Amino acid sequence: MMSQFEKMEQEIITTVLKKEYPELSDLWKDRYFVKEREWTGVGFFSHFSNCEKKANESETLFPPSENRTISIPIGATLNKKISVGFVLFFENGNLDCLEGYTYGDESWPENIESYEIFSE
Repeated sequence: MMSQFEKMEQEIITTVLKKEYPELSDLWKDRYFVKEREWTGVGFFSHFSNCEKKANESETLFPPSENRTISIPIGATLNKKISVGFVLFFENGNLDCLEGYTYGDESWPENIESYEIFSE
């Protein structure tokens, strides 16, 4: 069973891709998994790895030579009081990292009881 954090993480990535690259918004879920997560105190970095569904063929979202950073006006309110933002990074055509961060002096909460995603 997914935690609230994992649900939010998936929803953020899907929402970002849906706004910028609608044709990719559902593809990433079957191709990538979180290989490592770093906590910074005021946010996190979730690093992803490509599942490589076919033994000899890596399935990338973008051409393998491309690096992209997607920073669109999308955020969330955690536990009804903490405002956070996100940036999505792609390296060599693959989903590489999702960065989440708080605004101001807020710490990232230990537990996410609720979240509400918003975008412009």
